Amino acid sequence: MGFSADTLRPIAQKTCRDIVGHTDGNIINAAIQCILQNNTKEKASRYLTPFLGGLTPKFVTSLFNNVENYDASDYEKRKNGEDDGPVRKKKRFQDFEDIIDENPGRLRQTPQEGQALNVLEEAKKQIENRKRFLKSLSSKEISKVAAVQTISAEGMDRAQKAAEINARVEAAMLRVNPSMPLKGPTPLLLDKSGQRVDVASGETMVPKARPSLLANVNVLNRDLAKQENFETAKAKEETRREWAKPEEVEEISQFKDHRLVSKSMTRKKRAFNFHEAGKFVNEANLMRKQNKIKELQEKINARTRETGIQQATALLAPRSRQEWEMHVPEVEWWDSLIQAEDFKVTKLIEHPEQQAPSGEAPAPEAIGLYLTKKERKKMRRLNRKEVQKEEQEKIRLGLLPAPEPKVKLANMMRVLDSAAVADPTKVEKHVREQMAKRQRKHEQDNLSRKLTDEQKREKKIKKLQEDTSISVKIAIYRIRSLKDAKKKFKIEMNSKQLYMTGATILNRDCSMVVVEGGPKSQRKFKRLMMNRINWKEDTLEYDDGNHCELVWEGESATAAFGQMIFKLCATTALAREFFKDYKCEHYWDLAHSKATITSVD
Repeated sequence: MGFSADTLRPIAQKTCRDIVGHTDGNIINAAIQCILQNNTKEKASRYLTPFLGGLTPKFVTSLFNNVENYDASDYEKRKNGEDDGPVRKKKRFQDFEDIIDENPGRLRQTPQEGQALNVLEEAKKQIENRKRFLKSLSSKEISKVAAVQTISAEGMDRAQKAAEINARVEAAMLRVNPSMPLKGPTPLLLDKSGQRVDVASGETMVPKARPSLLANVNVLNRDLAKQENFETAKAKEETRREWAKPEEVEEISQFKDHRLVSKSMTRKKRAFNFHEAGKFVNEANLMRKQNKIKELQEKINARTRETGIQQATALLAPRSRQEWEMHVPEVEWWDSLIQAEDFKVTKLIEHPEQQAPSGEAPAPEAIGLYLTKKERKKMRRLNRKEVQKEEQEKIRLGLLPAPEPKVKLANMMRVLDSAAVADPTKVEKHVREQMAKRQRKHEQDNLSRKLTDEQKREKKIKKLQEDTSISVKIAIYRIRSLKDAKKKFKIEMNSKQLYMTGATILNRDCSMVVVEGGPKSQRKFKRLMMNRINWKEDTLEYDDGNHCELVWEGESATAAFGQMIFKLCATTALAREFFKDYKCEHYWDLAHSKATITSVD
């Protein structure tokens, strides 16, 4: 015989009431599902065990017996109203005499008030039966089933008082207006922790926290999408691995001689040997440049013979191998002592003092391992965790006082539940004072770590000054004309700010700037001279504009100059004499020779 859910519901309710002691919606729905799916007793027992625990076999046996002994004709008669008993028509309105008692001034107990008391008695019975039921379960079964919190005694008293008040109000309203429907608000039940309890089921109603801000909702949706994409990619990877072809393993024979190299039988392709585009054009341009250099050398020789300048040509004159061999002496200076007449050879061996080579830097220190951004965050997180763990151990041992709870306006009601409900204004004031105290502490910590003006100045100087005790970087710039005071000021101020030394020569034919300093300051000064200063805007003296050229940059063991100085030299002889005083006259020879070549060209 086929059953419907409506037919099986009273059977399941009766069985649950007889075995458990009260009706439970979850147990009733599970029992109906087992009967509709035609499950056996063993399968039904496995399905209902999380809900009933040790009462499962007894409940399943009683349920199947009630279903087998069920008479469908009685259900159809009651459903269609064909019962043999006399049909009594229900009154739409109650008589006023039924409400008023013979004794004037006292209201008779109305059916609604009696119904409310019956509901309370039924609730008490359900609570007692539920306690007995939970005592019969094990700890694991309780963790699966017991998601319902019982109502406390205080909650029961509140519910009883609320029912009495509702009954009196309804009776008074019926006395005034008998046609008024008996509907009203449901009583609010609270458990010991202050959580709301459902009147019908007795379960604690805990609202789920959902983000209200759009940004938080977007973050939640993005996390769900990432999780879904990860699972999809994982499933695809597993499918690909399942359908992937197994790799062919080459069979290794014990009779194979690995000394023999097998040559491929395929013939190599013969490719065309093309020349790169512009190869012969570049060779022709190179020949033209060589011829131009020869012509230029002849012009320089003719010019030097007219002017008498030999230093400029001596630096640029190319020498052949035969010319170099002509300058090699017959005896070196260290061997000339041995050939002297008064030199005596002894059996003693001279060991000169070992000195470190000048200008050579010491061995570089080991460079530390640089961590990625993710690794730095992980290290910071682990260090903070260790510090917090140490503080917790000291608090546990009593060495430090326990910190106050960090209360904010967002978690005020959760941290201070009872106090916040009792006096919210006072609690809010206390929370705001704590927030202001934390802000003041944060600002004071920042001020304590802040550097003073003197410390900032020293830090900036230390950052700009470089170690030049081992070697000094030197750069020589040649300028066509340096009459603009604005550009001279820039050169002087930048050399002082970068803590560089050197000299600037002002000459009618060739102005020159020599700067000495570290590699970082040299890079900044080179950018100033070659990029930041616009030399072409000086068109008063030259039609094609002024220009600056980097003549030479190199390295020396020590610095030759002090602070940047400016020297006006009317002739080239005075300029060379100035550099000779500092034992670096070759700087002027190099720059002046380049100026001579440029003017000839």
